[in-house]
Amino acid sequence: MSTISINLLFGGIGFIAIIIFIILLHRRITLLTRGRDRLSLEEIIKENNKLIHEQEQVIAQFEKRISFLENEDLKNIKNIKVLRFNPYKETGGNQSFALSLLNKNKDGIIISSLYSREYLHLFAKPIKNGTSEYTLSKEEQEVL
Repeated sequence: MSTISINLLFGGIGFIAIIIFIILLHRRITLLTRGRDRLSLEEIIKENNKLIHEQEQVIAQFEKRISFLENEDLKNIKNIKVLRFNPYKETGGNQSFALSLLNKNKDGIIISSLYSREYLHLFAKPIKNGTSEYTLSKEEQEVL
């Protein structure tokens, strides 16, 4: 066998191997691009992009709702404290009380009562930023 024959034989074998490789590669690409429901890969990518865009809109709506709820949460009563006390030595028991109802911003109200055998006084004092424009008793300051 001559060198030319050997070169042609190896060249032919190489050519056949390349053809087989190309056929297998073409088959894999066809299967990949055919996709589910016989959609092309381009159509699948477009569909996925559309779904991603829709999900981004849903996420944006959730972010707005969460922001709204966080702002509303600041207005809800979070800090509740009650202190019972006896303002008068002659009466028995701690029948009087001071009650604070405040949100996270320390806005709200303090309700207090002074109880004696003859009468009951109720007081309500607005609270803004942890302070009141009215004078607070020692017990009211304690629940604040």
